[in-house]
Amino acid sequence: MINDPLLKREFEKVFLDYLSIKNNWDDAEKKYADLLDKFYELKKKENTFFNSENNETQDELFSRWINEFSSLTDNYKSMIKAFNNDAKGLGYDNYYQYVMANKEIDLALIDSIIRKVDQITREDYKNLMKSCLNGGCNKNCKLSGQISMSRYRCAAAKMNYPSDWDSMQYSKEEFIDLADRFFKSGNFDIFDIYKKSNIWYEKDKINNSFFYCVDFDDEDYRIYSNIEPEAFSFNPLIHEFAHALHYQSVRKDVPYLLKDPNSIIAEAIAIYFDSKLFTSNIMQSKLGLPGLENNPFFKDFSNPLRIMFLRKLLRNIKFEEAVFKNPDQDFNELWWKLSKEYLFLDPSDQEKLPEWMTSFHLVSSQGINVDYLFAVAFAAQFEHYYPDDNFVELKDKILK
Repeated sequence: MINDPLLKREFEKVFLDYLSIKNNWDDAEKKYADLLDKFYELKKKENTFFNSENNETQDELFSRWINEFSSLTDNYKSMIKAFNNDAKGLGYDNYYQYVMANKEIDLALIDSIIRKVDQITREDYKNLMKSCLNGGCNKNCKLSGQISMSRYRCAAAKMNYPSDWDSMQYSKEEFIDLADRFFKSGNFDIFDIYKKSNIWYEKDKINNSFFYCVDFDDEDYRIYSNIEPEAFSFNPLIHEFAHALHYQSVRKDVPYLLKDPNSIIAEAIAIYFDSKLFTSNIMQSKLGLPGLENNPFFKDFSNPLRIMFLRKLLRNIKFEEAVFKNPDQDFNELWWKLSKEYLFLDPSDQEKLPEWMTSFHLVSSQGINVDYLFAVAFAAQFEHYYPDDNFVELKDKILK
């Protein structure tokens, strides 16, 4: 019997990895790699696609862009079936069940939390959408009693990129100095990470942002992004820097196999930091950003993005679970059924595009949306105990 809890966790991790390797995932992983290659080849064209000169409206462009990804649907279904087949060899009903078991998350617990979050956020989300229906986000919107896909996307963009921060641009040096000022409250130093990273905009780069650990022992942590030095870019950059600084803060005596922070806690830390852009006057002041008290979305909700994000997570989790349970069903029909249930979106048949195929978090099939659901709850607790710029205590008590 192994009594030491740390040694037991190490052994369990090694044993699960051994079973996984013994199971031989070659076919599934080949299909996974092939799907991601094709997915990112399309993503590389995004900037050229949307910046091309033609007479199409934004809605027409968006529809055509989504349909570009529909060609990957068969690859996605084939990958899911291959992963399911391998997971059954390990005694699981499907791959989603296997992924949650690896995360030590009970499926019944997920369902219970989804029901509670749905109940808690439903009315707030309805009220948030009323700001859109009332033309609060865009005075040029034609008022109506129903949220169209165009207006939904507009509202989401206005929350992510508040008009209060329009035209706030910097030099690259100014931008990084401001990001450094943001993290200095916790005695963090971002410059070693920045020097090794690739963050600045290039037309042929993909627009996603990532953190990756190249080498723990050499403390080689890097960020990939594709941003311009403007106010709207602080959100993805601070999120990824938070991941990198989390890894950088892990104690050297932590056993090697346990050095990777738990994925849920890692996302909670990143959400804790990036949400301060929208919720903390102190941190907004450090970055020279105007407050959002009079913004039509933020004046009634401290963080409307969080409400929107949670509702989308509920849909995405139910979608991912369902496609692994039944990979032969109509994914698009499922997607819009869940979109109606959780986001109250009921577009015309012509607007029911395969949006799910454009989501890296769904294509990756690693249960990331579940991580985010739990992470939002942890981030709220971190904010309660470590408000505004109280980063030092968080660093000492959580990150290490």
